[in-house]
Amino acid sequence: MTVDFNPGFNFALTLLLAAAGPVVALRYLEPILLKLLRSQCPEGGEGADFWMRSAYVLAVCGTVLLALSFGQYRGEAFDAVERALWLVAAGTFITVAFVTRQVWTPVRLAQTERRLHAQRELLRTQRASRQAEIDLANLQAQTPSAGA
Repeated sequence: MTVDFNPGFNFALTLLLAAAGPVVALRYLEPILLKLLRSQCPEGGEGADFWMRSAYVLAVCGTVLLALSFGQYRGEAFDAVERALWLVAAGTFITVAFVTRQVWTPVRLAQTERRLHAQRELLRTQRASRQAEIDLANLQAQTPSAGA
């Protein structure tokens, strides 16, 4: 059984799916992504909000561009929906991968910096402890014993 809709309906359905798909994906990621962005943005919530809104624009525009470029509007409605869903999934995947990479890079750098700072502090503490032991040994060696 084939269901043929007007190409205008297929076009509108494709655009609706292309706009809604990435919004749904980003709504799912938004709470944790905002928390992570706020921890990395020194200016507080404003920077995180900017990046979140940019991700929405990037996701919707990218997916709509894919749908406009490669959408299938003429013919069977199921073919149009299948193609639209494929394009939405591809566009959303690419966008989420891009956003994740852009967000995770500074997080990974911050983690590395914290780890290096902790290692430096540990080395300073160890050096100070060794130096205190050496100073104590030198002091004991210079002090004549009471029994001698």
